Amino acid sequence: MSTKDTPQSTRELLIRMLESQTAIRREESRFTPDETIHLDLLVKGGGGGPAPLSKVESLTLHDEFVSVQTAEGTTLLPYVVVIGVRFAPREKARGAGFHR
Repeated sequence: MSTKDTPQSTRELLIRMLESQTAIRREESRFTPDETIHLDLLVKGGGGGPAPLSKVESLTLHDEFVSVQTAEGTTLLPYVVVIGVRFAPREKARGAGFHR
């Protein structure tokens, strides 16, 4: 995603990326990962590289910004700072007492 993109084109690209994953459930403008994956939203960091918002519980896409829900709270971001998404499988517990 480029800073030269309009909020609408960046929003559409984000939708296509999220819809490319079968483990993402969509309900209108809200996207939620299922229990098999972790979803991270990559945003522009202070040094120019990506900074992840980790373990996203849901994303709600509005016309000019995205609402990101994590265990720590809700973050509202303009699309211009969103540079990607990362999907990672969740590891299953390996035995009694070991939960991830």
